[in-house]
Amino acid sequence: MKSFFLSILITVFVQASLAQSGNYWTQKSSLPDSAREYAIGFSINNKGYVGTGNKDGGNYLWDFWEYTPVPDVWTRKADFTPGIDSVGRRSASGFGIGNKGYIGPGVGQDTIPPTQGDTMYNDFWEYNVSTNLWTQKTILPMVGRQYYVAFSINGKGYIGTGETGGFSGVLLNDFWEYDTITDTWTQKASFGGTARYLAVGFSLLGKGYIGTGLDASNYRNDFWEYDPVVNNWIQKASLPIGVSRSAAIAFSIETIGRGYIGLGGGSSFFGDLREYNPITDTWTIKASFPGGVRLGASGFSIGNKGYVSCGSNGTTRYNDLWEYTPDSLTSVEEIEQLQANIYPNPSNGNFSISINEKEFNVTVYDVTGKMIYENKNEKQINLTTQPKGIYFLKITAEDLPTGQAGKTYSQKLIIQ
Repeated sequence: MKSFFLSILITVFVQASLAQSGNYWTQKSSLPDSAREYAIGFSINNKGYVGTGNKDGGNYLWDFWEYTPVPDVWTRKADFTPGIDSVGRRSASGFGIGNKGYIGPGVGQDTIPPTQGDTMYNDFWEYNVSTNLWTQKTILPMVGRQYYVAFSINGKGYIGTGETGGFSGVLLNDFWEYDTITDTWTQKASFGGTARYLAVGFSLLGKGYIGTGLDASNYRNDFWEYDPVVNNWIQKASLPIGVSRSAAIAFSIETIGRGYIGLGGGSSFFGDLREYNPITDTWTIKASFPGGVRLGASGFSIGNKGYVSCGSNGTTRYNDLWEYTPDSLTSVEEIEQLQANIYPNPSNGNFSISINEKEFNVTVYDVTGKMIYENKNEKQINLTTQPKGIYFLKITAEDLPTGQAGKTYSQKLIIQ
């Protein structure tokens, strides 16, 4: 009898340990509107945003939604409305910088004769989280395009690759930088690989990354790193042979220094997830996506988690949302998330914390993992003596009855 109960306890212990070990997916609340593919997905601070996309062939969407991971709810925000004769958009991309979100080119559906049909745009729009308003910014000094890559690095936005002129049109490898302060575009070094569309990209630890996609004749598995300081591209380790693809998803988790690419289609559809380590320049296969194979899905990250939403398996479009927990997290990061807001971000080194907790600890680390700041119950952070670049903030609220660490919050800080 003792052996029986001991066996049960060991089983429970092992299961509990595995539950906290990471590398697993959790289904969350679905987007409360139309299933879609080729929608926009990005994050701003501790919230995710998904909108636009292709509903069913020629019906493009203009709705825009905010996702709050705790308590797992969606809130409809101001519709993306780029003009009176365009009521929707697909195949666009976007990124978040500070308290703003940005959406670039894509395909819109004109509804006013005589120009009914698809139009490829090169306009650029800013979403303000505080005011819930869209503002048109300087158009991109390039041809309109679709299926391109967009991300942000150190407070600057970047757009590159893609396709113009419809399917079987002209493939692109140009690359552009957007300055939010001056509202200007600057052309940078062209993408190092072949011109392509349906590639994916992300930013991580001060660098940008683009990989996969479809060029004039082949699905690609190559992977490239962009350094904004020296303005050049370096080819890095390709994804394994046999997993070349297009229309994949990508996201990065800054707090653990890892990037992710998965799903998409090539010689077949994929439902995998692969983790990239920029320090070792290696790929590792992770837990398969439980939502099944799909392409044209949207990926983003919030804090220590990655998220995948929407997409299509070729016949069915989805509006579900899945959360990925990486196995690089420590047990304390698995604890319930703390709700906080850091602003302005980016800044000159002065940051403010909005938080309801009375007792909390604040630490800041540089990209090497060295702690450069520590304080308790302080809502103002002064890092003006630190060099410009990326830093990582961690706030831990104590469990007052036990004195042990309770809820935590992590956020990337940018000093300009």
